[in-house]
Amino acid sequence: MNVGILICDHVSDRFRSISGDFPDMFRSLFARAASDVRLRFYDLAGGEEPDSLNECDVWLATGARASVYDPLPIATRLERLVVGIYEGGHRYFGICFGHQMIAQALGGRVERSTRGWGVGVHVAKVVDEAAWMRPPARRLRLLMTHQDQIEKLPPGGRTLASSEHCPIWMLSVDDHMVGVQGHPEFTPAFAGALLTERRDDIGTAVADVAQATLHDATDEALLADWIIEFARAE
Repeated sequence: MNVGILICDHVSDRFRSISGDFPDMFRSLFARAASDVRLRFYDLAGGEEPDSLNECDVWLATGARASVYDPLPIATRLERLVVGIYEGGHRYFGICFGHQMIAQALGGRVERSTRGWGVGVHVAKVVDEAAWMRPPARRLRLLMTHQDQIEKLPPGGRTLASSEHCPIWMLSVDDHMVGVQGHPEFTPAFAGALLTERRDDIGTAVADVAQATLHDATDEALLADWIIEFARAE
């Protein structure tokens, strides 16, 4: 099974000694996957696109520092691909920026959150269980770093998990497009480095609370299992 990972941004050079670049993080995330799972990376941020959407069994789009509504090449490029993936009935899993692009491309709405930054480990409640969520869980805990979030579902969308800060924390559209606001690929060390760099923008009080959660238990291994189950679903 081929998992096509659309790399929408790159880790700054000064942080690469922590957990590598995003391909390294996703290799670690899926390290426990079955032997038939093959990761194929596409540097979408650098202009590399798949020749055909049939090249992979599932497409996964990563996070990015850009906003999905910004008039930037990466946003335009991913939006066009997401529309093609949706119209072709292919499977897609979006993370953060990739999650928000589902709404942006398919008729929902993404905005800067009035709740401020979502940072640190957040807990979301599963409110609508899909068949591929195996093993099942009532809650998910992931590292977060975002200002934008989905505020309106696209047509055919449903919320799968919700948090107090981010009501549309995980969604699906027509059962073959799924996204999550959290970052299963992040390590506490990398999240901490981002938090330190953005502290002035985030605000001391919010940053201090987030800092205290960085080593809380998280469910990235479970979500990795879910992504593979989703990719295999009929």
